[in-house]
Formats: sequence, structure tokens, C-alpha cells
Amino acid sequence: MKSGDRTALPLCFADNRSTANTQLMHKSKYKMKQFTLKTYRTSASVELNSFYILNKGMNSGRPHPKPFCNSFTFIADNPEEMEMFYWITFAAWQAKLFHPYIKGSVIPFITIMDTVEVINDASKRCIANPERVGNLLQTFHTLNQLEGKYERLAKLTTEAKRAAALKFIKS
Repeated sequence: MKSGDRTALPLCFADNRSTANTQLMHKSKYKMKQFTLKTYRTSASVELNSFYILNKGMNSGRPHPKPFCNSFTFIADNPEEMEMFYWITFAAWQAKLFHPYIKGSVIPFITIMDTVEVINDASKRCIANPERVGNLLQTFHTLNQLEGKYERLAKLTTEAKRAAALKFIKS
């Protein structure tokens, strides 16, 4: 879909353009999924069933469970949908699906409309095949655990190098 073609998106906007409410409608037995995407403000309270999506820089589209400035707040209806959308957004970020939508030369950024478009497109493919979402969740959970183990191992290796260097210097 071209970035100028907005007719395919089922969007409803509040009065300001910093909030996007969207519904994913799927034919047959699949339930309609709804979410809200807002521009994050530090003064706002943390919403239940939410995660945050970076909107500035070359990592635009990267989801994170904790808030940070320059992000959108993704609000789902329930914890299960929030987790599903988190991992779908993570998969879209890993696959660099947000990159064609990044604008700006000095400070790259992605708009709230483009973020909704990427999440809608990725979600439609995944929700139509629920076992793929389950496989995706399991794969990412396993890989995140493995990544955590490697990070701890890298930290221990760095400490061992430091200890060896200190022992060498002091002897």
C-alpha cells in the first residue's frame, strides 16, 4: 500500500491528530480487534494494557514495555491482545517494515498514521492465521530468554577481562 493511499485503513480520529483509534475487522470466525494509539506524554498516567512504540530515530517502530519520550502509547482492550500486538509490532520492527515510512533527514521519525498502517497490515496477516501468532510468541519468548543469557555471559566475560587486567597490572 502506498503511503498516500489511506482509504484502506479503518480509522477514526479524535479531535486532535495525536490519537488514532482503529479496528481490525476480519471475516468469518475472527473477532474484531481494537486498539488506541496516542502520542506519549510524561504528564499522562500509565494506561492498563499498554506498551510504547518509539517514533523518532532509525529505530522507529520499536516496541517497549516501559514509557520513554518520543514514543506512542499503544492501548489494547485486554492483556492478551496487548501481548499479541506487542509481539506483532516487535516482529514488524525486526522485519524493518517501519523503515519505508520513516521521514525526515536530520531527525528521522514516523507518524502515528504510518504506525497504525504498519500494525494493521502486519496484524491482518497474523490474525487470519492464529497458530502463526502462537508460534511467533513462543519463538520470541525463547529468543528473548536466550538473549538474556548471552547478555549475562557477555557481562561476566567483561568482568573476567577486567579482573585479569587488574591482576596483571598489580603483579
